[in-house]
Amino acid sequence: MSLRAPPATDGGVNRTDAVAQLRALHAITRVSSEASNDDDLLRWTASAAQRALQAASISIERFEREHGVLRTLVSVGDLGPTERELPEHETYAINEYATLEFLESGGRGAVTSLEDPEAHPSELELLRILGKHSAVDVPIFLDGAVWGELFATRFADMEPFTYGDLDFAEAVAAQVAAGIAQGAHARRLEVLARLDPLTGLANRSAVEERLDRAIDAYTLRGRTVSVAVCDVNALKPVNDELGHDAGDRLLTRTAELLSRAAARLPGSLAGRLGGDEFALVVEGVSTDELLPVLLDLCQQARELPQGAGLSCGVASTSDPIGHVGTPGDLLRLADGAQYRAKRSDADQPVVAGRPLAPDVAAVLSSEAGSIVRSPRAGRRPSDASHAMVAQVVGLLDGKPRASALDRLATVGAAVVAATDAGAWWVSVVPAGADTLHSLRYGSSRPAAAPGQLWRQYFELGAVLALAQFPDTERVVTGGWAEHRLDDVPGDPAEHEVLRQGGYLGMVAAGGARREERWLLEIFADDQCPPMTGLGPTLRVLVALALAEAG
Repeated sequence: MSLRAPPATDGGVNRTDAVAQLRALHAITRVSSEASNDDDLLRWTASAAQRALQAASISIERFEREHGVLRTLVSVGDLGPTERELPEHETYAINEYATLEFLESGGRGAVTSLEDPEAHPSELELLRILGKHSAVDVPIFLDGAVWGELFATRFADMEPFTYGDLDFAEAVAAQVAAGIAQGAHARRLEVLARLDPLTGLANRSAVEERLDRAIDAYTLRGRTVSVAVCDVNALKPVNDELGHDAGDRLLTRTAELLSRAAARLPGSLAGRLGGDEFALVVEGVSTDELLPVLLDLCQQARELPQGAGLSCGVASTSDPIGHVGTPGDLLRLADGAQYRAKRSDADQPVVAGRPLAPDVAAVLSSEAGSIVRSPRAGRRPSDASHAMVAQVVGLLDGKPRASALDRLATVGAAVVAATDAGAWWVSVVPAGADTLHSLRYGSSRPAAAPGQLWRQYFELGAVLALAQFPDTERVVTGGWAEHRLDDVPGDPAEHEVLRQGGYLGMVAAGGARREERWLLEIFADDQCPPMTGLGPTLRVLVALALAEAG
């Protein structure tokens, strides 16, 4: 390990001239106030810090928690072969360098030397690449939080940095922070507006903006985009029993784990969606490449205070999850997978579009049976059923001006997650038409055995004549229906739809909105219980979705 800062300095201070130190600190403040733009501010501030610390080179680096990296903004002095004064893409993953750990813990800093036999190999390698012999790095604080670090190096023929340099290095870093705050206030406010103030991760707006760009890249070039939604399991008990300060510490610790996960996935973005919910947006990485990182994340989360743990759901365009045309489509699928993980107490990620692990499937199947059991059996509705309705209503309340299609898709995704059904479909009968048009769907796992005519019924954009499906024609005006493949005699047309889709049952509900008639279908397979009794509830949710659509 690198030389770590002790509680107090241990002598060996290289600068004993207090007057010279004060002048050096004043110089940093003066040049920062004279800078006319950000580049000049960074260069002049770094050069003044270099002179103050008598360093061969100085780098000012920004800690990006949302990406899990330290990004170099400026380097001045005698630079190494890989360094640039104002680099565009020079970053260091926080989980690869022991001296970067203080960025998460808020420690004093660290000293590294090629003569230190216990130094971390990656830090020694960095010094060799830079052609330097010793280094000191100390945190830069803004608004009480770690903003980044000041990294100073010296050659072998210079006096090496020691513990005794840390006090003065911290004072220099404080002046650098003051200069940055003074000279780049407007830009810093813009950056802070995109960050969650508690955790330092990207906020919900930044996550949605990044996801919007990623979906555009997927639509235009087929570049894979994946989203993981993670929920802290025990936040409410921690807040209730230990207080909100303890809850905040739990959230910040969770954010640190997300930041480390992002560091393993170049170009990814970690964010806090709100409350106890976090997200990780990843591009160009398949589900199979993402899962080991998320599995490690879930395992590390078991060590969180009170054994909180995380429930993690994943949705990726590299899996058979249905049409993804908007960021909401992918978030909805990932959130549904996260909901399934939470209900089953799964200690591993649940992936939309893939079969569940047998133990997880068993838990969900048992609970789903309590949600959808038939009221004709003389049983009262279960608490799980009420919870499902409350969740769906809450989701719809969050989309008061969304389109009918988007709100119905929200209902479909939530109901599939709650009942562990196989898939949902939203279709519409346009004004004045007598045909049903498939618009959007989502799948929680691949269909068991789709038929040869699958595309005729289930491909996006498929058009079906309503006259061929009497029950559907009745439902789209504002009713509901349930179909099972083993119904005798049943509706032959609906049976054929189920056979071609590879499903065993289906619940449908519909309603009218202006001149259009809408249909939401929930499909069941052999991995979920029969959905008898779900129809009336689905009909109410569809009516609510349509009534308040934009």
